[in-house]
Amino acid sequence: MVRGFRIFIRVIAPVWCVQPAYANCEVIALLDMMHSVEHRISQAENDTNLGVEIQFLSRGIARTSTYDMLAIVGPQNAAAFEGFLDQTQEFLHVFERQSLPTAMTFLKSRNAIRQLNDIANRLPELRCAPPQQILQGPPSDDDGTNLSGVPLNFTLSRDRVLLAVLGLIAFMIATFFAMRWQARNQRRTKRYRIHYQTQYQVNDGKHFGVLLDISGAGIKLQHDPSQPPMLGTKIIVDIGDQRVSGTIQWTNPNFSGILLSPPMHARQVNKFVRTQQSAKTKTAPQRDAV
Repeated sequence: MVRGFRIFIRVIAPVWCVQPAYANCEVIALLDMMHSVEHRISQAENDTNLGVEIQFLSRGIARTSTYDMLAIVGPQNAAAFEGFLDQTQEFLHVFERQSLPTAMTFLKSRNAIRQLNDIANRLPELRCAPPQQILQGPPSDDDGTNLSGVPLNFTLSRDRVLLAVLGLIAFMIATFFAMRWQARNQRRTKRYRIHYQTQYQVNDGKHFGVLLDISGAGIKLQHDPSQPPMLGTKIIVDIGDQRVSGTIQWTNPNFSGILLSPPMHARQVNKFVRTQQSAKTKTAPQRDAV
């Protein structure tokens, strides 16, 4: 959320205050935010929770594909920004077809870093005024549409940018409170530490693993290290005499966090935990009486 406000202050606020605001200004701001997200990923040491960033980049690629980059950034920058968008698309393909660590390694490569640095140098030079604005005839004050060569359609464009900014701020606030609500909900759900060997199923088949803790909202799974599940993967896990389904919320080479859908009832969790504790007590060796 703080990063979003920094982008607003650095990019959108100057555009709104001192420059004519046309539709391509929003595209330039989007390119700047996409660059900021990719730069953060390229600098991350071990960040396995990038679901929001990946989704933002995917939507950014879909949106920029509807625009003519030559008209937006000018002929001297078109090739560089098209290369940047191609690199973003390749990053998303590697993430979808392989894994998040592999995709992060791709974004940390020398060529990718060179591309990001080139875009960082070009972004401050972009102007919001479209090229055809420069080709207009001499200013005329006869109908009041120009004043000393400055177009007087700034108010309408500024309102559109203001509306977009307010929408962005509302989205960030809603996301912040939604994450707070989800985190509070999960904290209210009591978690139990267990060690239960189980079997789970993902897209590539069945595997064996170990449940390390459980609650009504989710479970922590020690998965097969040779085939770690991908972020966002649907998964089915055997727990006692039942099968539960969920989604991978975070993952690393050894462990995964699973958000259950639908959640388990508290009585189901308590019954399973008591069964495991009882079985552990029965199998534990008894000490000789003194």
